[in-house]
Amino acid sequence: VNTELDCSSQMIYTSVGTRIDDSRLVRDGDALYAALAGEPFMKGVSGPLAATCDTVSTQIIDTDGTNRSGTPMGTRDDWIAFNVGGQVFVTTKTTIQRGESTMLSRLIEEDMWQSTRDRNGTVMLDRSPKYFEPLLNFLRHGEMVLGEGLNPRGVLAEARFFGMNDACKILEQMCKDCHVDAPMNRNSFMDKLMTLQPSDSLRCRGMNFQGTDFSRLDLSNIDFDLCDMRRCIFERSILSGCSFQQAQLCDAVLDGADLSAANFRGAEMQGASMRHCVLLTSSEGPLMAAADMRGVDFDESELSGSVMRAANLRHATMTNCILNHADLAGADLEGAVFSNSTMNQTNFRGANTKDTVFGVMQSPLHMSSFTT
Repeated sequence: VNTELDCSSQMIYTSVGTRIDDSRLVRDGDALYAALAGEPFMKGVSGPLAATCDTVSTQIIDTDGTNRSGTPMGTRDDWIAFNVGGQVFVTTKTTIQRGESTMLSRLIEEDMWQSTRDRNGTVMLDRSPKYFEPLLNFLRHGEMVLGEGLNPRGVLAEARFFGMNDACKILEQMCKDCHVDAPMNRNSFMDKLMTLQPSDSLRCRGMNFQGTDFSRLDLSNIDFDLCDMRRCIFERSILSGCSFQQAQLCDAVLDGADLSAANFRGAEMQGASMRHCVLLTSSEGPLMAAADMRGVDFDESELSGSVMRAANLRHATMTNCILNHADLAGADLEGAVFSNSTMNQTNFRGANTKDTVFGVMQSPLHMSSFTT
């Protein structure tokens, strides 16, 4: 401390006034206060020791003043400051140069990029401080420790930028282990949606939207093919022209949605709720051929002209529906309920109607096409 501050202090305090009588109590990042003999602790008067204790693990000074590591303490010239996105990090050149060659170590070794330093010599870096901090700590102690809620992918991007290959290997494994492909939430999706021009089309193919709330949004003509949309909410949304081919929509809620010309071919929709669906923007019904719609509730939905060829509709509820000109040829309707539905010229050819409940119909069944 006396070497760093060029003084003759005899006592060291922590930032809360606790006296340190053993250097082993000092930890990385601690702010230290130096005082003369008999001088009381006064925070801010003597000023904190500017240096953080990067090298405390290898350069420990015992209370008798001897250096246990046998190496001299770092000089003032060994310290360096980085201003990363407005946040200043102070460390030693020894820390930065530890291990493999990186962009940071080359910057120091070659004394280049003088234009990126401010008047105090602080290196200016236009990067994210929250992602830079764990990388600096990795250089200090060799362990990759991420704070709660910090996305490993963000840290990985910074590690790649700085050429920290050792850190990259650890972070790549962390990304695999913690499954950071988190579902996109409503706000993130809205940000993406607001950047589109009226003539642009949005492709979200294969994305993870589990549990996202899309209620009351105009999602016309968006490509959701192969997306994971389990438990998503589309209540009263406009899905006109949307494509959900082979998407996962199990337990999703589409109540009151506009399904005009929507494409659900091959989608997995077990247990979904599709009550009160309508055809507002087009008279063309949804395409649901070969979709797995076991147990779906279609109560009071407008499904005229819909195509459900070879769909699995076992135990589906289609009460009070309008199914005029709908095509259910080859569909599995075992245990499905069609009570009180309107089905003029509905095609049931080749459908499995075992235990199907037609009950009271709004139109006579002879107006629809059956095969026996």
